[in-house]
Amino acid sequence: MNSDSTKYYSNKQESLISNYLGWTKVPASGALMKPGDIYSDEYLGECKTHMISGVPVSFNRDVWTKLKREAMSQFRRPVYFSDDGSQQIQNTWVILDNVRSSVSIYSSDELRIRNLFKFNSTDMKKKLGTVRNRPACISSSIGNETVYVMSVSDFKNMIEDY
Repeated sequence: MNSDSTKYYSNKQESLISNYLGWTKVPASGALMKPGDIYSDEYLGECKTHMISGVPVSFNRDVWTKLKREAMSQFRRPVYFSDDGSQQIQNTWVILDNVRSSVSIYSSDELRIRNLFKFNSTDMKKKLGTVRNRPACISSSIGNETVYVMSVSDFKNMIEDY
């Protein structure tokens, strides 16, 4: 795997998400000792993608643990973005540690995250349903911690409604 190719896809995804949310992209993220990839006043975001489109969306427990520490050091909330390699908003998902009361929360015991959590974007969309009038997420867990999985568009709706 060529690191230049990896950086190309990472930059593309970081720019896509930061532009979509109106956030700031961390200059030379990954190259310097600056935490996160994108940020807002409230959140520090880490973005992960793949070099091949159509693979399962995945979240890594170690990345989440590191992001939580970095976010705390910046007085921000952690938010972890991942997609299926397409670098498209409709296939981008989020894990975060807290959602607002305007969000519909669905439970799923099958989504317990051990070290790596993978899912098909289409299957997750079916679980959450497409006809609803407010953002929705699925509660899950990483170890003993409750986390919430939602589409980036629901995340955007949640933070804009605040």
